[in-house]
Amino acid sequence: MPTDEFKKLLDREFSKAAVRPITELASPLIQELVNSGLMIFRRCDIEAGRNGKENEDVAALALYRHIIEMGDAIEVLVSNSCGTAAIPVLRSAFEGTLGLVYLLEDEATYVERSLSWLVADIHTGVSARQVLEPGTEKGKEYAQLYQKEFGRVIPKAPNAALAAEIQGLEGQLRTPQFAPIEAEYTRTKKALNRTPDWFSLFGGPKNRAELAERLGKGAMYRLLYGDWSTLSHGNDLRRYLSSEAGRPAFDAVRRPNELQLISQLAALLLLDASGAMIGRFRRGENLEPWYTRDVKPLLDRLSELRVTFTPLPED
Repeated sequence: MPTDEFKKLLDREFSKAAVRPITELASPLIQELVNSGLMIFRRCDIEAGRNGKENEDVAALALYRHIIEMGDAIEVLVSNSCGTAAIPVLRSAFEGTLGLVYLLEDEATYVERSLSWLVADIHTGVSARQVLEPGTEKGKEYAQLYQKEFGRVIPKAPNAALAAEIQGLEGQLRTPQFAPIEAEYTRTKKALNRTPDWFSLFGGPKNRAELAERLGKGAMYRLLYGDWSTLSHGNDLRRYLSSEAGRPAFDAVRRPNELQLISQLAALLLLDASGAMIGRFRRGENLEPWYTRDVKPLLDRLSELRVTFTPLPED
């Protein structure tokens, strides 16, 4: 027989009802931004195809798609009063937006940065395959850890298919298009003494904090990587406690406290990303009428909303 909810900590229907004043604004707002973003993505993809420049627009389209996907996930979580769970997704959308805005910051460096993103992605792909390929050093180390943790032995014979994929990816780094970027990647890795972020190449910001400051997103960075970052590691005690009869007690699982701010930030990130893409690929297109008609009224009402939350009912 299925286990019932322990309603003192989780009442799904009550939690959704309690935040309805927020979700009645936030859900249609984020859905509109996601839906419009997908249409913008399609139009930009068509424009990129007309340019005929191999690999040069892949990074922008991939980053934008990622931001849209994270925005869609945030809307699902917000509509179900899952505020705490939405924060890591918001952080992922923020990182994607930083990358996209930096990528599109300057026409003169666009191709260089686009290819830097791809070179870093290729290195990530090589590393991931090396872990799973028993014929590599990383693969051997992973096999030992896997056996120790799960008590099962991974086949030690080399995986020809993975080895071929690794060889193919490494070959891409030696092509005329990528070789200069790969040389800079190697130089930057040596200078930083670690695997570099793609935006660190060619004298770029050394880390994401510097990137956020450069792009005027320092406050949002400090929120997402400061007070809100500890929940990603499960060590923010304040987030899980309330008070009961004068002593600490665990708070409800679906906490509504930050839903309004999360929704506002998600909307602003989607707007930033869509504006950046239009500015790069569809410069004659004007988003102002759409924003004024379909976005601003909801965003303004959400920003002005004042909500007092009711605690979960007692058993």
